[in-house]
Parts: sequence; structure tokens; C-alpha cells
Amino acid sequence: YQRRVHGLNTGDHAWLYLWLFLTLFVLVFNVAYPIYIAPLFNKFTPLTGPIKVALEELILTTGLSCKNVFEVDGSRQSAHSNAYVSGLLGSKRIVIYDTLIKDLDNDTEAIKSIVAHEIGHSILHHTWGLLLVVQLNFFVMFFTFGTLAHSTALPRSFGFDAPVPFLRLHCFMTVYSGLILPLFMAFTHFFTRKLEFQADAYAVKLGFDLRDPLLRIMQKNLGDLNPDPLHSAWHHTHPPIV
Repeated sequence: YQRRVHGLNTGDHAWLYLWLFLTLFVLVFNVAYPIYIAPLFNKFTPLTGPIKVALEELILTTGLSCKNVFEVDGSRQSAHSNAYVSGLLGSKRIVIYDTLIKDLDNDTEAIKSIVAHEIGHSILHHTWGLLLVVQLNFFVMFFTFGTLAHSTALPRSFGFDAPVPFLRLHCFMTVYSGLILPLFMAFTHFFTRKLEFQADAYAVKLGFDLRDPLLRIMQKNLGDLNPDPLHSAWHHTHPPIV
């Protein structure tokens, strides 16, 4: 059971080369996305006025290595409001949805508190942490499949008498997505909620009160303020407001 990449026999290490390629692709994608990909779907306008001045002061206070602040017409796709810091290395930028400005009634202090939370993610290197978790999932998946690539037991347990490579992959993904991936996603959600608490703490340390802005956003977005604890623990990437 062999693999060939550009004429080279990759043998039993095909899974490793694929994982390395995917890791490189993810890094390049995160650098290129805010500059070349996101503008294909939305219009990004440099922010102006009092909100820009306030956010520039916030950037200076936090020491964030970012000079680009944009407003995006997120209302084209959804009424959901959001803000984020995206990009790696020199492509980093702060993006605020037009819906966020509207939902917070152009309240400069409230908008600053939300952006302070997002800056916290960047300052605390949460993007790198999430990338590490994602790549860990891919590593486990590729390594496990690479280890079982020669085995015929799994496809035969599904009733296939001729376990060709496609059937081996199909059966493996059926088992992985049904048994292992849900557990990994639950861990990922737990991890991201921890990051959210850390970003909240960062904003609070800067002197912001996130309670009212977050409550206003959740109400505008028709979010569940007090979800079932078990459902939230298993499915949600953000902690509940109440």
C-alpha cells in the first residue's frame, strides 16, 4: 500500500508528508486570508471618525502590532454582529462588523471593550494555540490512518471483501468521525471557552466592563443567554452570558 508524490515513492510516510503540507497550507492561508481572500466576499473600508481614534488609542495601550483597522459590511450576509483580529505576521488587522457598530449604537466605549477582548486573543497568542489544536487533530487522524493503512480488518468488519484503498479510507473516516472526532470537538470547545475567559480577563484588566456590551449584542443576535449547561459544555465555543 504505497503513495506517490510527484513521482516519488512516499511509502508508509505518506500521512506525514500530507500533514506537513496541510500545516504549511494552514499557515499560508492565515497570512493570506485577510488580505486576498476575505475581500473577495466583503467590502473592507478603513475605519474613520471617533471610533477609529478610540481604537488607535487602545492599540497603543495594548502594544498590539497592528496598524490596520477596518469596517466590514458583514450585514450583507447576516445580522450577526462581530469583531475580530485576523492575520499572522504582517497581515494582522482589526475588523469590526457594521452590525456591531449599529447594535451598540455607535457607543465608542462599548465598541472599545469588545475590541479589547479581541485584542486579548491576539496578545495572548490564542490564534497559535487554536492552530496547534487543529493540527493536533489532523496529526492524530493522519497518523492513525497511516498506521491502519495495511490492515484489512476494518473494511472487512463493514462487510467489504475487497478492501481497496478507497474503502479503507471510507471505513476509517466513518469510525473516526463517529467515535473520535466528537470527543475531540468537545475538548476543542472546552479549550476555546478557556481562551474566551482569558480574553475577557484581559479586557477587564484594561478597565473595561464587558457585561453590558455583551448582553446587548446577545439580545440583538437573538442568542441564548442561559443555555442548558450540558448542551453548552458539549457544543458551544463561547461561555454563556448568564
